[in-house]
Amino acid sequence: MKKWMCIPVAVYPYAYMIASALLSLLEYAPDNINTDDAQFVILMILVFVYHILVLAVIIYHIVQSARGAVTAKDAAVMNMIVKGVQIPAYIFHFVIGLIGLLMSVWGIVLLMAAVLIDAATIIVSGTFALGCTIRIKKENLMPTWATVLTAIGSYLFCIDVVIAMVYGVKCLIKRNEAVQVSVSS
Repeated sequence: MKKWMCIPVAVYPYAYMIASALLSLLEYAPDNINTDDAQFVILMILVFVYHILVLAVIIYHIVQSARGAVTAKDAAVMNMIVKGVQIPAYIFHFVIGLIGLLMSVWGIVLLMAAVLIDAATIIVSGTFALGCTIRIKKENLMPTWATVLTAIGSYLFCIDVVIAMVYGVKCLIKRNEAVQVSVSS
């Protein structure tokens, strides 16, 4: 599996911002364009096409990891890319949610939107991390209890980034051990 395949999952939280920007730009559309139809098309692309693409990439990644077509190192790198790219979106949505919270009753829509987008994003990225968890377990880099805990932790805010780094370190340690064994042989 190529590393670029993780791009739809990595940019998932930004898709809402892009769609909102496109919908806002429709205010400046020429009069001969039916903005209602354009809004409908943009929303359908986001809701159906993009979510199906992200789901397909996640399923493909998990299946490839389970089959052994992806190494634990490659899965860990892809997991770190996804988590790293999503960090600014988490911060942005946290700030938007905080603004909504500070606006009291009038900001409830901002708060709920930020919470829902962050929750959807953590579900998507946590499920994507399952491919890495499977590969790490199959290559015996961690005991079963640790892989179960890290799989659960991949669905928790902030902890998921730490777990992605732990996965990367585990794969780096394995690679260094393999190099030492081949040099001493």
